[in-house]
Formats: sequence, structure tokens, C-alpha cells
Amino acid sequence: MIEKDVVIVGAGAVGLSLAMQLGRLGVSSLAVDRRAATSDHPRARGINTRTAELMRQWGMEGAIRRNALPPEDFCFAYRRDSMRGHEYGRTVTDDGIDVPSAMPRLLVPQDIIEDELRERARESAEIRLRTEVEDFEETETGVLATIRDLRTGEVQQTRSRYLVAADGAMSMVRQRLGIPIEGNPLIGYWLGIYWKSADPRLWATYLEQPSMAYYAIDQDDVVVVSAVDRTNRWLTFRILPAVTTRPAPPSHDEALRLVRKATGLPDLDLDLVNVQVWRVSAQVAKSYRQGRIFLAGDAAHLLPHTGGLGMNTGIQDAHNLAWKLGLVLRGHADPALLDSYEAERRPVAEQNAGWSVGNNDTLKRIIASARAEDGPGVTAAIEAENDHVRQEGAELGFAYRSHAVVGDGTIPPAPSQTVYTPTAVPGCRAPHVWLDRGGERISSIDLLHSRFVVLAGAHGGAWVAAARAIADDTDIPITGHTVGPNAEITDVDGDFLDTYGIYVDGAVLVRPDGHVAWRAQFIDGADTTPLIEALEQVLGRSVRAAEPTSVVVS
Repeated sequence: MIEKDVVIVGAGAVGLSLAMQLGRLGVSSLAVDRRAATSDHPRARGINTRTAELMRQWGMEGAIRRNALPPEDFCFAYRRDSMRGHEYGRTVTDDGIDVPSAMPRLLVPQDIIEDELRERARESAEIRLRTEVEDFEETETGVLATIRDLRTGEVQQTRSRYLVAADGAMSMVRQRLGIPIEGNPLIGYWLGIYWKSADPRLWATYLEQPSMAYYAIDQDDVVVVSAVDRTNRWLTFRILPAVTTRPAPPSHDEALRLVRKATGLPDLDLDLVNVQVWRVSAQVAKSYRQGRIFLAGDAAHLLPHTGGLGMNTGIQDAHNLAWKLGLVLRGHADPALLDSYEAERRPVAEQNAGWSVGNNDTLKRIIASARAEDGPGVTAAIEAENDHVRQEGAELGFAYRSHAVVGDGTIPPAPSQTVYTPTAVPGCRAPHVWLDRGGERISSIDLLHSRFVVLAGAHGGAWVAAARAIADDTDIPITGHTVGPNAEITDVDGDFLDTYGIYVDGAVLVRPDGHVAWRAQFIDGADTTPLIEALEQVLGRSVRAAEPTSVVVS
């Protein structure tokens, strides 16, 4: 019998993110995956700003920046017949655009991301590849599962407190549980061809006007040529219709002809690596949880890749769930905290699915206008498609509503795909501001992970003292910092108080996932009871033994 706190079905980007975070929280986990290794296809390539912030917190910033394409490549080019043909237009790039974060969005292939995540997850979690879950059963105290080693045939039993399904679009776990998935099951199909070539003519075209994707549009076909890196890795995609039967992948020779036609180089020398056909859907599971079993990533939601939100939404699912499992398993929170996972993440998936469908509809407008040689129509549609590239609202602006958020009477900004308004309204991501800590320039994001954090104004030392007393008396992971002139941490640009919506003696309580749980604009005398009450609401347990005596620090 293998004993773990959590068993994770699936060791892709989502499962590995969860395993790594649980390990760092002192939670034991086993992640299993049928595959022998990381995907042999680059798959998703966009890390959005919020996911990039998380990877910075996880110590992965150097690795993902080294493997990222330059920001001037972050655009789409639309051309006649091939990537070398007449250009109808292109979306804006990320080059020189100021992002309200310490991290930009990055173009990094998913296979690189998974390699990095797996190495970090293995530091504190058990990862078994070529292993599948054959069966599972929930009990009163946990989940029993049967796993099989696909290389040896060996069968073992696992016992865990919880099981998380991160096993993809056709999730065996979701289907066995009978959880329906709602929405549009078939928008179309895409064919993906992964190939390698160092032909200098490719790079001459690419470097003349860089783009993450060249859409080659003719009257009968739409084929996309994308650089995976700036060495020799490429992807070619073909947009296929929504037909009843999944289209068969092309033969080797057919794939070669398609790539050569799309590049405009009939004699291109290339090595074909592999070919995939996948269904494009916009669906969200009706429930993210059944008892002690949770769904995450593609097991919980299927998003069109137009917008690049699929993998990012899944990684952020894992980020939301990990700290809650950690606190419950360590006895710091009531199991009811886990109910907030679905309450918070399902609306985000529904919103992202809608925006991704909108991006897909805009792409159809571009294609139709190009085929009709409608110049103004193409220009207008490409302008609208900038939402696909510039979607800071979708990446940073989502706000949670659940019992793990204590409202203060203020309302988050209206949802927007493109516009992000930095705010510390409870439920929102605690916004980035630049800080100075002992001569080191840091982002506020660097302070906000793995534990609760109180951020207070320069005269809000009583809040920080209360947080540290709770940590000392209960072992709940919480700390605090004062920010401002002559405070523990200096506000570099002087915008901390305005951005967070507090006075010099106010404070916010930020959850371990970086979202604001509670806010007090100022302190009433030296009474820190509101902070304690807010933490009790989030955790579902009392921390009254830690209530400090009145302390005034200025």
C-alpha cells in the first residue's frame, strides 16, 4: 500500500504544478501519468502574465526567460497563400509595452515548461510515468486507487486523503464520476505538425518581420506557420471544419507537402517529428468536486486555444487548490475551505471560455475578409484580434467570490478581457508595486506566496504585530510587513497606498495564492480584531488564543 496525502492523476503542466506546490507545503503526493516522458509536441506556447508571476515565485524565472522568444515576436501576421506572401496586416507586439507586473507574458513551449516543472516537483513529490490509474474508490477517510506500471504490469494500491484529476480533456476520472461537461463540444478541429528545419530562407522571412504565427490564407485553406524557438523547431497548424468524425492525420508525404506549401518553399528540407489532430471545444465541468476528488486543468474545462488561456487557467487551478489542501491537511483550516475551490475557479473558466470563443470568431472574420480581398474589413478585424494578444483583464483582473473572501463593501472592476485596473478589492489579485527591501528592488508579488501576508501602511504596525502573534501561537503560516517611508519596506514609486486603497494605518490580508482576503482602510484605535475575524472566516476555525494585546507601532 502506497500512503500519500494526495494522489494526482496526470503529470502534465497542471499535475506537476500541483505536486510541486504541495511538496513545498509539506504535503506528500504521488503524480502518475501514462506517458513515458514530457510531450513530444510543443503544444501550448504562451505563458500569460499571471502564470509568469507564479513561475517567478517558484524560482523558474531564469529558465522560462532563457527559453522564451523575444517580445517583438508576440504578434500574429496574416498573409496571402503562404508565410512569404503578401501581408494583409498584423496584431500589435509586446515589444516596449509596459505590463503592470514584474513579469511579462512569455512565449515558451509547453514541453520546456513541463521539463522544468517535473524537475522541481521531483524535489518533494513522487512522479511515476508510464503508470495509469485503473480504478479508484472514495472511503470515509480518503481515496483508494489501483495503479498499474505499464512497463512491468505490476499493480499496486494507493491510499490518500484526496485525489486530484489532472488527466486531460478525456479525463477518465471525470467520466467515472459521471460529472457532465457543459458548453459547445465541437467548434472544429486543428491539425498540428511539429517539424525541424534550419533552412536560412525560413529565417530570412522570419527575421525580416518576426511573428509568433503566420496565417497563410487562401480560398480553400488556412495554415499557420509558427516558430517554436529561434534555432530549428517549428509548428504548422491547419484549421479543419467541425465534422462528425475526427479527421484522420495526414500521411508523412501529405504533411511534408502541407508544410512546404505553407512556408512557400516547395523544396524545403525538413525533418517531420510528429503529427496531432485535436478537437476544439468550449466546455466547463458542471462540478469541480465530488467528495474527496477534485478536477483541475483540462479535466475541468476545455478552452479553445485562441487566446492561449487553456494551460494558464489549469496551472492557476492548481495554484488555487494547493494552498487549501495544504492548510486542511496540516490541520490549519476546516475542510469546508475546499468548497471555495469550485466557487472561485469555475467562474474563471467560464469567462475564459467565452473570451476564447470570441477570439475564434474574430479569427473567422479576418479569414473571410482576406478571402474577399476586403482591405478595410481585414484591418478592422485585426484590430479586434488585438484582444487575443493584449488581454490583461483576462490574465490579471479576475476576482474571486466565496466564503474565503471577506468583502469590505467595495465592488471589483467590471470584467474586461483587455483592460486591467490594479485594485486590492477583496477577491482580486493583490496588485504589483515596486518595493525596496534592504536595498533590494523587489515586487510586492515576491512577498505573496506560500503563506498569508499582511501588508500594512507605514503606521499599520499593529496589524503586522497581530499577524506575527498568530503565527507564533498557532503555527498558521502568516507574516506581515509595513510599507512606506521609514517602514520595514520602502514604497519605491510612492503608489502603494493608492493602489491598495488604504490609509497609512490600514492593511490588507493576502491569501497564499496572492488574492486579497480582507482589507481595512484604517485601524480603529489599536483594535486588530477585524483581522483575526477575517482569518477565522477564511480558515473556518478559531485563532482567538492568538489575539494580541493592543500594540501601537508608528
